Amino acid sequence: MRKMLFVSSMFFLFFLCSSCDEEGNGDCFEISYGQIFTAEVGDKFCLPDGSEVKIEQLNNMLCPCNVMCSWEGEIVAQLTFTFNEEILEYEYHAEVDDWNAELPNDLLIQDHAFELESECTEANPSPKVKSVDLEIRKI
Repeated sequence: MRKMLFVSSMFFLFFLCSSCDEEGNGDCFEISYGQIFTAEVGDKFCLPDGSEVKIEQLNNMLCPCNVMCSWEGEIVAQLTFTFNEEILEYEYHAEVDDWNAELPNDLLIQDHAFELESECTEANPSPKVKSVDLEIRKI
């Protein structure tokens, strides 16, 4: 009985470990500088130099559908960077210059696309942001 329990426990542990995301390092997805990656709220990404970026919030600041606006708006991402154990909270604005003095001088962030959780309708004129495609580059 003990042997069967041991074997079934080992099988369960093997199954549990094999179902883990192979790209991730625990909860941290490995990415490279210059790589475009899709990010959702709560995702954490690890860069080759040990730096990390966590997606805290994605906010839809776009002009609501069926409304005439003088400005189309933007997607805003609340990010937390960790550089050499120093934590930096950063707010990325998609429509503003890609470089910001708050980040280290050699970093640029660029967005490429975004996905909303639902279609923009009269009933839901400003749907939540599901994901955004970002790129972090060293210059």
